[in-house]
Amino acid sequence: MEIVDNRTGLKFWMGVFVVLVMVGVGCGSVAPTSTAEPVLATSAIEPTIAEPTQAITTASVETAESVVATSTVEPTVLVPTQIVATAPTDVELPGDANWFLDSLDGEPLIEGTFITLKFDGEVLGGFDGCNSYGGRSEDGVSVADVDGRISVPPLASTAKGCIEPEGVLDQGEAYLSALMQGRRLRVDGDRLEIFDGEGEVRLVFVRQMPLSGEPVDLAGTAWRLVMDDESEGEFRPATMAFIDDRLIIGGTACRGFLATYGLSEGSVRFPSKSMIRSHEPCKGEAWMLEGEFGDFMTWAREYAVDGEGVSKRLRIWSVRGKTLTFEPLPPVVEDVADTEWVLDAIVEMREIDPGFWSSRQTRLVEGTELTFSFDDSGISGSAGCNSYGAEAKFGDGAVTIDTDTFFWQQVLCEAEGVMEQEERYLDLLAGVTKFGVFGDGLYLLTEDDVFLVFKAG
Repeated sequence: MEIVDNRTGLKFWMGVFVVLVMVGVGCGSVAPTSTAEPVLATSAIEPTIAEPTQAITTASVETAESVVATSTVEPTVLVPTQIVATAPTDVELPGDANWFLDSLDGEPLIEGTFITLKFDGEVLGGFDGCNSYGGRSEDGVSVADVDGRISVPPLASTAKGCIEPEGVLDQGEAYLSALMQGRRLRVDGDRLEIFDGEGEVRLVFVRQMPLSGEPVDLAGTAWRLVMDDESEGEFRPATMAFIDDRLIIGGTACRGFLATYGLSEGSVRFPSKSMIRSHEPCKGEAWMLEGEFGDFMTWAREYAVDGEGVSKRLRIWSVRGKTLTFEPLPPVVEDVADTEWVLDAIVEMREIDPGFWSSRQTRLVEGTELTFSFDDSGISGSAGCNSYGAEAKFGDGAVTIDTDTFFWQQVLCEAEGVMEQEERYLDLLAGVTKFGVFGDGLYLLTEDDVFLVFKAG
């Protein structure tokens, strides 16, 4: 009987079977072709938290009145997982703009809060609703490229504990987590979207472009707020007179105010401000407008000036996304030498750190009125109890008071504090070296860096 050896055929068909199985497995691992946005093949790895390192001071925002309580926790450093995937080419980069978060995972922000993001080459930073954050690329390359890839560097964050509004801290943590999971971005006009590794839109921002115009020295300039059509004529517009390179004297819908300020390459800060006593009742909508203007100054960050003459404009932008426009403040008093000026405040300037100043205002005794007038022959007025006068010369912002000709009545006033106030006022007046007029205001500056601030009577 003939025996047929089938081992060769069996080996052949087993080989075919193995090849088919391998081909089938390979086909199962290939994603179907689609014309939609590509899905990035990454795993959803949660960001890790590293030990605190030195904070990168790139954040452009500081919390102020919104911070109710502060924790003692050290600054936190968040390290994103580094997963890079391909993305469409010819993607517009975020550029030198401030971006305000419009939605987080498809949800709007808590009312009264805001979150910002800014790209600057290898640096990324902003404000998470309570804390400033920022980071710098460790390899020195841009955090976003023209292919739409975004590589979020380790982020350093301040550790303030905001308790109002409710949930703002949790919102900030959710935002930073979503940002660190960002792998791709897309800019469409004034809209910025950041996608995670699964191709999901996590963050949607709207653009706030840099101010047009140039940063200029504001010392010696005075401005009036350009109000909308509804408010114009109904309320007194806010004013800002930059007396020198440290102090602002201004007014709101109700009261006058003092503020210190600092400028640097288009940025502006108002470290401190205080209100001057009110000459008229302030309530209702006027009170609200005053509060809104004060809040704006707290968050102001950038400024620019454009135009010439009557078309000249000062624009100031705040990190809350609001821009106020000011026009030159016209003189209100036609003849400053024929006007009786009433003292509003005595302001002492003190340098805390190099280039950083604070002001201290001396409140006047209630019910007293100190006045000042001048003409070609000299000065005169009331010191609150007694009248006074002296010969003086004015010109080009400088004033010289001849103390040898100083005279005043010396009637004793019994009201508490009046005589002490009068004595100090006259001592300061004798040391005045400079003066300036803005709107309906006048200031005198002494050789000891004390301002006497007056309002037209």
